[in-house]
Amino acid sequence: MKALLITLTGMMLFGCMTRSAMMTHEHFNDIPIGMSIAKVEAISGKPYAIHTKGPGQAEYEYIEKIDLGSGLIYENHYYLMIVDEVVTKKRYEYETLPSYDFLYSDDPNVFNNY
Repeated sequence: MKALLITLTGMMLFGCMTRSAMMTHEHFNDIPIGMSIAKVEAISGKPYAIHTKGPGQAEYEYIEKIDLGSGLIYENHYYLMIVDEVVTKKRYEYETLPSYDFLYSDDPNVFNNY
């Protein structure tokens, strides 16, 4: 019984510590132009979306969500232009949520008369 309890506790701890591959700012910066998309996916996992741009061309979109426990703070969107299975361009967008989302429930312009 004690061995089972120790095993289950260990599995829970290691299960919480493992993380699947995902795109981070560091991974994005380490991707050189000319890298194969297979290597990118091995490092950062599958993209959030693939946008077809033409024959043999696609834009891979990865999203990194940064939260502060109870809510999303901001998102980083990473885009890789792929031509013939090789990265040819990279771009990055940073999105923040409106600050009133953290302070007010629905609309900061509505006055509740109590």
